[in-house]
Amino acid sequence: EKPPQSAEEREIDQKVKWNKMMEVALILARARDSCKDFADGQCLTQLKEYRRHAWPFIEKELGKNLTFFKVKGPQGMKNGWRPFFLKTRLRGCVEHPLIYMQVKGVQAKNIVTNLRKHSNRRSAIKTGHIDNKEICRATKNKKTVGVTFVREPLARFTSAYGELMAARRRQPNMANGSNAALLEEDEKSSTEHARLFVENFLQGGGKEVTAAILPQAEYFAERSHNCSARMSFIGKSESPAQEWRRMIHDMDCDPTKIPYLNGTRARAAKANKTSLSLLQLSNGATSSMQKALKLDGGAYLRAWCWFSMPDYVLLKYDLPAECQDLLDGFVV
Repeated sequence: EKPPQSAEEREIDQKVKWNKMMEVALILARARDSCKDFADGQCLTQLKEYRRHAWPFIEKELGKNLTFFKVKGPQGMKNGWRPFFLKTRLRGCVEHPLIYMQVKGVQAKNIVTNLRKHSNRRSAIKTGHIDNKEICRATKNKKTVGVTFVREPLARFTSAYGELMAARRRQPNMANGSNAALLEEDEKSSTEHARLFVENFLQGGGKEVTAAILPQAEYFAERSHNCSARMSFIGKSESPAQEWRRMIHDMDCDPTKIPYLNGTRARAAKANKTSLSLLQLSNGATSSMQKALKLDGGAYLRAWCWFSMPDYVLLKYDLPAECQDLLDGFVV
């Protein structure tokens, strides 16, 4: 057993911890500022720097050494994925070209529907994986507005895990390795599978790290070209109508002339077509993940919070209650 620390040793340890926390907080602040800017090629660099400094805290929470997972962005995934963009101008707000970037795992399909419905003319709409040079041309106009919608990071992660498990259920022949744990699991094994998924995710996760699970901040790291636009509006998908009005207002346009149109009928029709068993599986897997994150006194949740901290800082969401003390009072 180690002898108890002296008051002087405790003070030294506290200063070292404080210095490390201050360094992490400063890196987070730089990452927040860099990742909002299309032109700033430092976003990916700052995210990498943050993860390198946060890694000892992640390992300490779990009490084990982990294989370091480098930040790569969507295009750096094993199954490379480029963000989907929509470029248009809205009726009643034509002086502002608008570029919308889709973040996978965010329930924002109705936002895209509204952008299409309110477009100035159909020929003005362009969607897909728009070439970087074309984005650059559009952003030469200083009035161009970069828009994206995001989701509370923990809700997005647990939901994406549930959907991944449901997708596997559609492939009953997948019975090897980690793919074997599917629907016929008891609660204990389902929770254990979710725990292993988190541990694997923190270390890179291989093919399990889909575009819907990739941290949202990494989408902002895909700016490898020299443009001068910013993601000037980051909306929260939890309140789409309110955020839509705020977006239109921020563009100096009249929200009453470009109203948000609800898509409840379309969503209900789609829900009716969803297999009940797959929906149950998705909800069950999501529940198992929520339980797994609370294992060992919440250690897995706290490790995940360290990993996902740039999302919370950049997107302005409150950390889960169990993670509120991680930065030890530092405000980023």
